[in-house]
Amino acid sequence: MVRIALVAAVAAFVLSVAAAPLNGTAVEEDFDLEFADYATESTGAGIEARATNVKGKATWFNVGLGSCGVQNSDKDPVVAITPALMGAKKTHCGQWLKIYNPKTKKSAYGRVRDTCPGCASHSKYSIDLSPSLFSKIGNKNSGIIDVTWHWMPKGFNP
Repeated sequence: MVRIALVAAVAAFVLSVAAAPLNGTAVEEDFDLEFADYATESTGAGIEARATNVKGKATWFNVGLGSCGVQNSDKDPVVAITPALMGAKKTHCGQWLKIYNPKTKKSAYGRVRDTCPGCASHSKYSIDLSPSLFSKIGNKNSGIIDVTWHWMPKGFNP
């Protein structure tokens, strides 16, 4: 009897979730990037969460002392993210991203070390890369490229 009640409750929950509208919004825009911080950690339900790629533009800049308080060089794999992603507490400082250029089919890892206020003019998910990192996935002469990227788990180190 308990099994029947449990199955009925689970079925009702699944049906209610399936019937919930998305309100016509793009899932990518509503995706909470904080969730991706735990991309490979097991959840309480024993289900492994997956990181979701987001689309944006990538540009390059000559690095130095970033908003995370770390002195960088152009040879370091530095990423600057928009203020909206960085947040006031700068919780993403030191976190790694995996960045992919669909045109060249090349990917590279970069570490958040700075904030890029100008990147927001393209999109919330646009990023600025150190010259060496940009060169790994694209030609610096192009200046700006389309990319997809996702957060790597906290504590990741390539």
